[in-house]
Amino acid sequence: MIARLAMLAALLAPSVSRLPTAGGGAVSISAEKVRYSIPQRRIDYTGNPVRLTRGDATLTCLRLAAQMDETDRIVRATCEGEVRFERGGRLVTCEKATYDDPASKLTCEGSPVLHSGGMTAAGTLLVYDLSQDEVTMMGVEGSLPSDEADAQIKELQSKRKGKPGGGK
Repeated sequence: MIARLAMLAALLAPSVSRLPTAGGGAVSISAEKVRYSIPQRRIDYTGNPVRLTRGDATLTCLRLAAQMDETDRIVRATCEGEVRFERGGRLVTCEKATYDDPASKLTCEGSPVLHSGGMTAAGTLLVYDLSQDEVTMMGVEGSLPSDEADAQIKELQSKRKGKPGGGK
């Protein structure tokens, strides 16, 4: 019981939480506000932006809901609002992303766009297999010229900078 109270106190602090995941390893989450529903084993984070980091991958958004298992480990997290996922030299943007820890996959919905090197592709659904470092995109609409892709990235960045607490 003491361990759970200590974890709850750490979760409710509007700073950085380090939580174990069902697949092993730890996830670091930073946010402006945290709400923990103990009976539902759900943690809701909000901020400009919420930042989830695991290893070399970073997922940012405006709202993140994390589902815990019976051992208080994250099994699933859903990110919404200005979603941005970065790993290595790759960038994925979309409206909603769901992180499935046991499967080690990130599923992006709502106009996902993948930027990797000089290639940019848009589609209807993107699945990033984190363990294999492999991306599958459905409903591909084609590649965008790199200058148009750069313009979209700059537009997203300027929107974030224009909001209180954005661009950090």
